[in-house]
Amino acid sequence: MKLTKETVVIDNGTSELRAGYEGNLLLKLSNRYYKSKDKISFSPFQASSEKNMFDNDIITNFENFEVILDYVFRKIELTEPENLILTEKFNNPDFSRKNILENVFELYNFKKLQLGNDAIYSLNHNKVTSPCLLISLSNSMTSFINVNERISNVLNLNFGAKQCKKYIQEMLSTKFSIKKVTEDIRNELLSNLRTCIDYDTECVEIVQSLKENNFTDDYKPTFLISIAEYNEIEKNNSKKGSFKGNLPSKKIKKAVVETQESSGFETEESQDDDDLEKEYNDNIQDEEDSESDEDDEFYDESEEAELEENFEEISEEKDSQEIQNLTTQESIMNNDGKLSKKETIAYFSSLYRFKQRILKDINRLSQNIIKMQEIYEIKTDLPAFIKKTKFQIDSIKETLKQRDNILRELKNKRSYYSLLKNKDLENIKDEKEMEQYDKIIWAENHDNFIGIRKELDDLCVKVRKYEPDYECFEKTSYELVSNLIMERRKIPEVLFEPSILNVNGIGITEVLAQTMSNLVFLTGGFSQIKGLKERIKDEGCSYSKDGNFDVILASDPIYDSFNGATFLDILPTFNSQEYYECGSDYLVKNIEF
Repeated sequence: MKLTKETVVIDNGTSELRAGYEGNLLLKLSNRYYKSKDKISFSPFQASSEKNMFDNDIITNFENFEVILDYVFRKIELTEPENLILTEKFNNPDFSRKNILENVFELYNFKKLQLGNDAIYSLNHNKVTSPCLLISLSNSMTSFINVNERISNVLNLNFGAKQCKKYIQEMLSTKFSIKKVTEDIRNELLSNLRTCIDYDTECVEIVQSLKENNFTDDYKPTFLISIAEYNEIEKNNSKKGSFKGNLPSKKIKKAVVETQESSGFETEESQDDDDLEKEYNDNIQDEEDSESDEDDEFYDESEEAELEENFEEISEEKDSQEIQNLTTQESIMNNDGKLSKKETIAYFSSLYRFKQRILKDINRLSQNIIKMQEIYEIKTDLPAFIKKTKFQIDSIKETLKQRDNILRELKNKRSYYSLLKNKDLENIKDEKEMEQYDKIIWAENHDNFIGIRKELDDLCVKVRKYEPDYECFEKTSYELVSNLIMERRKIPEVLFEPSILNVNGIGITEVLAQTMSNLVFLTGGFSQIKGLKERIKDEGCSYSKDGNFDVILASDPIYDSFNGATFLDILPTFNSQEYYECGSDYLVKNIEF
């Protein structure tokens, strides 16, 4: 057909809309708009709500349909409506098609309309001859279309890029504890999916490679960093943003040696205890933050020679100064009997810091005693030390496993843990239920497990130092699936075996077993998964009687549908004269492919 400016083409995808004239793409936009009380925009803005025309991939919101089409026709500068090509999904309900006909012929005054399909137009653009099996992997679903001069059969699988992104969202937030999964993260992982030729065999090979520590992957996610790297980043950020000047709270120490007359404050006997405690906590907060870096240095690993130093001299100078301050404070209390507000805060602040330093010294001493014991056990009985460390590793792994089980149960809204979580505390009277409720709170708090995982890493390093072949993690089925390497191969496998994710529908493997065609045409934006074409060809050859089987991938799976859009006899076409003579009910019920 000769290209004419009168033919308007709208590739009406659920994610992106492409519009223009036949063979001339003029407009690409997200198929939604944003609305507030007095403003409509196709870009999100504050206090706006998102609007689209689809409901479960079917055009049902025709008010939004009109808003989007008005915008499209204005952008492409349509002046004289003549012919319109509008894409849709097969097996759309009649009420949706009736409303489309009414809008096109009565509201926009087009003379001719074809309700097309993007996969058929892509097939036409690539000049693939029939008979063939057309597999279209789009944003909302996967369609299997048998084409043999006419469209003979259409099957749909409810799994596409949209459902894949939703699974990635749940997987990253649950298994990798990523609290904020952005669109960039989802697209990054979506573009790095990989299809296995033999999923089961390749999984076993990956496990063996992981055991031998010789597995290399070409994809390194930018959104996963280790806990050690995270702590290092946080530490550097806190140092950059710390206050280098004299903190006001340090001036409180001078109040200990000042008399009540020189302080300038009168004693307030009616001072409220809660206000005093609040101000006291505010004063010591800055000093705790300024000493945090000094405390972190203690937990770094040191050499054996450093462990034998005398730890009693570490804080001798600071402690003597605190004792002197406390002695001065006691003399003030004995002479006057009353303290001002400022002196009381200084007293409790000094007492608190003194107690904290004692606790830190005790903790420091106990940690180094443990290290000395480990050195002694290593030198005297190394097998017993390794056995003891492995037992500690198993205990931590059991704790993490309990947490994983609870989180999995919470995903099922009918499970015991989900029902218990939704209960009010007033309705929990059994002690056993209260214990289970506390476990739920414990499992959902990610901060509880940062230190546990760090301890697990340290214990694994100790064992590997003497047993390099030791496997810290057992490769169970759950831990295997939770590995990101396997997830990138598992997601495309759903297209072949939908039962992996409990998706109801027929997969590619079953369709290839039933088809009589030796040619498959692959199109759609979701069809660009690495290795998908090779996997389909391998599956098809196994079912082919003569071994003659071929797979053709669209030259441009995304834009071929628009470039190949033209009036085809294989698709239903309507005109305004038939619409006004027969009505929309008759035209829709007598659609033939």
